Amino acid sequence: DPDTRTVYFDGNPYEHDGTKFQRIDWVDGKDMIEIYCEQSAGDKRAHYLINNLKDATENTDYAYLTRHGDAGLQWGEGTHTFYAMYPSSQMFVSDSDQENTLNQGIMMEGSTLKGHVPVAQSPVSVEKDDNGNYVAKPDMRYAYMAAKTTASRENPNVAMSFVPIATAVQIELQMPAVHTGENMTGDPQPLSFTEIQVQGDGIAGDFTADLGDKWTGTYPDCQNVGNGFGNIQISISYDGKPVELKKNQTLTFTVFLRPGADVSNLKVRISPNGSSYRGKTLQDITIPAKKMTVIRNLMLP
Repeated sequence: DPDTRTVYFDGNPYEHDGTKFQRIDWVDGKDMIEIYCEQSAGDKRAHYLINNLKDATENTDYAYLTRHGDAGLQWGEGTHTFYAMYPSSQMFVSDSDQENTLNQGIMMEGSTLKGHVPVAQSPVSVEKDDNGNYVAKPDMRYAYMAAKTTASRENPNVAMSFVPIATAVQIELQMPAVHTGENMTGDPQPLSFTEIQVQGDGIAGDFTADLGDKWTGTYPDCQNVGNGFGNIQISISYDGKPVELKKNQTLTFTVFLRPGADVSNLKVRISPNGSSYRGKTLQDITIPAKKMTVIRNLMLP
């Protein structure tokens, strides 16, 4: 259900202290985070639903939490350290399972976050904007985020500021307006396809994030586990049919990568129906880890 995932706000970044940010909105009462606290008097781990707090201007920049399950965290003695992650591991539990087995998603063991970036990242939906261009809404469960803070019973306000863990790349594929091949004239023929591949060195697979004492800066230390996988597949369709791009038309999609992956040689490939793969290497494009990079007007060959 596309309505059960947090969403990128509108694709337009805003600036704060000289840095550009992409706003992320929670989905009221359906998104969930997980918090671990060793000093809790009861269970050390709890899952919380996120509820948007709307003021008179319908501002949804703030949210409050309600526990999911029988009990939340309970105050103990002294200073408490809270480790949190989005999404909660419960958001990966199927109806037949009781616990997340980490075949996908993330889970927390003490102050260490263990995660997996899958090779299959199909969007939750594909829509058309007002200009007739395709927009694929990503599965935001893979927009992994983490937070850490301290508080005590005497000062019980617990404020969580989340930072990204996964690397996000939003790509706008564009069909050229004219033929660019030698000895070719006229309008390019429409291309129909049902899959996009993003290739790179170890861009998918397992990783860990240390949320403990080593985390003193903006982002926690992340390490890839094993060699990982070099190909992420995105199945794509619109209204149950292959996506068809005509001249000047675009398709925007998002792919999530391991936080420690080498992103200096990413390649995007499509397989038009009845034709061989066509690819484009993202050369001379800087893609920083644990941030979101937006690439526009990537012309299809």
